[in-house]
Amino acid sequence: MRHRSLGNIKFIGELFKMKMLTASIMDDCIVKLLKNHDEESLECLCRLLSTVGKNLDFKKAKPRMDQHFNQIERIIKERKTSSRIRFMLQDVLDLRKNNWVPRRRDQGPKTIDQIHKDAKLEEQLEQIEVHQQLLSKREAGGRMGESGGGHHTLGGGRTSQSHDDGWNTMTKNVNVAHLRKAFTQDWNNLMLRPGSNKVVCSKWGQGCSGGSGEQAKYKGNTNPPPLPKPALTEEEVARKSTAIIEEYLHINDLKEASQCVTELNSASLLYVFVRRGVESTLERRTVARERIGLLLYQLVKAGMLPKQQFYKGLAGTLGAAEDTAIDIPHIWLYLAELLNPMLHQGGISMGHLFREIAKPLLPLGKAGKLVVEILKLSCKEMGPEKVGAMWTEAGLMWSEFLPESLDTHKFVVDQEMEFTLREESVKRNPLLPHLC
Repeated sequence: MRHRSLGNIKFIGELFKMKMLTASIMDDCIVKLLKNHDEESLECLCRLLSTVGKNLDFKKAKPRMDQHFNQIERIIKERKTSSRIRFMLQDVLDLRKNNWVPRRRDQGPKTIDQIHKDAKLEEQLEQIEVHQQLLSKREAGGRMGESGGGHHTLGGGRTSQSHDDGWNTMTKNVNVAHLRKAFTQDWNNLMLRPGSNKVVCSKWGQGCSGGSGEQAKYKGNTNPPPLPKPALTEEEVARKSTAIIEEYLHINDLKEASQCVTELNSASLLYVFVRRGVESTLERRTVARERIGLLLYQLVKAGMLPKQQFYKGLAGTLGAAEDTAIDIPHIWLYLAELLNPMLHQGGISMGHLFREIAKPLLPLGKAGKLVVEILKLSCKEMGPEKVGAMWTEAGLMWSEFLPESLDTHKFVVDQEMEFTLREESVKRNPLLPHLC
């Protein structure tokens, strides 16, 4: 829904640039988006202004645009929105101050390799920042090096300038290979110190003069413990998950994808990965859904993905499935293609899987529909007798998944699920086999 809204807003802006819509219509859109004050509206506002701002900001309309941007500045100062939205609004302000000339040109869609490289680079830059912050705290009792402004070099053409407020402004001319090498050398890295005018080699194993008590504690130890990796936010996990999924679908390497998921090191946020995997393949080809289903199965089987995280990631998509069916009529089949691999040996038992996925669907009266689609796919792979035996072994009953008002027998016959109905009848009446 979010991507669709942003796409629609950009489309509206492009229509205006082609003179198919008027400036007054654009102004009405801006006023409405500013008035709503919710984050989705503000994000759409940023997209719209980035698209049409230059065309709207002519001399006659300048007073009106000034009003809009004054209101944007107030929203930023109030700090009632998330930092992500505030940064987006600030970018639009900066764009106007720069005469609507973007800082970097839109280079179009990225390749999978580019996405993967960018994600790696961003993670390395985040680690640099964390190292700086933690090192600064450890040296609160005594700073090394000289204080004051100056320039620093971080290798690969990356430079930094210290300001009076202690922050370092870095220019991005990064040598990725140099960064990767630096981080694989444990603590023998080049550390950039806030407030310092030079790079200090933090070779902790040999000790450093003027350090804090924490440094002295590890003096002489040739294998100091590494800094803990910072916990990722939900937004960061979502972004990294998208990169992992896109690369996996491109190269189909289960082992590599599983390793990448492990490296997220965010056990409590793995449901975000599940959600991204499901949502990103609902409108793709069957092979994409089958691959994601197989990846999720492997993660659960290996203990990398807790079952509760798996179900939590599914819950939102399942709860909205009835509405989604308006745009994706075959959603029940598509969900079945994603979930069916989980019934393989070592995954999740049929009883546990069906009862859990039914929870968000029972209020919608759609639990039986999804169960039928999964059983049909399973029958193609294992045959009705094997699937019927699994149903019986799990102690499943159709009454668990269907509304009370529905004729269970008619539903099962209509859906050609008789291989489960006979076993269910046997459970209800043990004498039935002898009577047959």
